[in-house]
Amino acid sequence: GAWYAGDVEQAVRLGLFNGKSGGVFDPQGSLTLAEAVTLAAKAHSAYEGGGFTPGGNPWYQNAVNYGLEQGFLTRGEYSDYTQPATRADMAGIFARTLPLG
Repeated sequence: GAWYAGDVEQAVRLGLFNGKSGGVFDPQGSLTLAEAVTLAAKAHSAYEGGGFTPGGNPWYQNAVNYGLEQGFLTRGEYSDYTQPATRADMAGIFARTLPLG
């Protein structure tokens, strides 16, 4: 019943989100850089027609590799992807992820 419930449902249908462990959506929680980069990789892949496969070791490695290959991450930009993402991190990552148009 939250004001954002419809948007969350749409994001899940599009495959952008699958929630925290157990599929629970946590709007009051924090987001790590790993989670932010994974969301960015999924969004970029959706706009560009595929090519991103989640996973790796650690679990977010494929997203980091994809981000480096696609140019929305820079090598050495982040040293620890398990750290919380700031609003500035999210804005910067997504500004480079989505097309200008």
